[in-house]
Amino acid sequence: MQIKSGISYRHGGDYRIPLSKADFEYWSESTVPMIGIVYDPDDRLFRWVNITQYILGLSGPPGSYIPVDGKAVLSFASLRGEFTASVKSTNVGFRRHPLAQLCDGSTEAQHHGIMDCFILGRADPRLFFGLRYMLFQLDPSVFEIGVVALAHLTPHIQIFFGETKNGSQRK
Repeated sequence: MQIKSGISYRHGGDYRIPLSKADFEYWSESTVPMIGIVYDPDDRLFRWVNITQYILGLSGPPGSYIPVDGKAVLSFASLRGEFTASVKSTNVGFRRHPLAQLCDGSTEAQHHGIMDCFILGRADPRLFFGLRYMLFQLDPSVFEIGVVALAHLTPHIQIFFGETKNGSQRK
């Protein structure tokens, strides 16, 4: 999810989510549907857009923002209706398989692979086994992220307390 808040995202009766080159690359390679939410504090309503569908529908280079229809209000009814239908109909697939991302030499790709394994592993636990198997092949700078992701798979109160690698206290 990409969540924005404030009137600076409002343009006329619609809204815009900024789209950088890095965002476009990350969102277009995501293995899960990306959703944009904009909160307008003036009317206290949330608007939404299926970022993945928008990106997949582009026929040219991306612009500098993703448009959000001012009428696409997120409510209990739309959440159970068009929002859910939109997410379910978004066929993302594995543009870049999460386990392949773990094998990448880029720490950013490895980080994305860990997050994708964590998200998609709920539907296919083999991804957790793959992450565990690949753990010691990861760059040391993302190793702890992999350990934390795997630690969250079991009920263990200690994962929420203790010191982090940099000595700060987890809360």
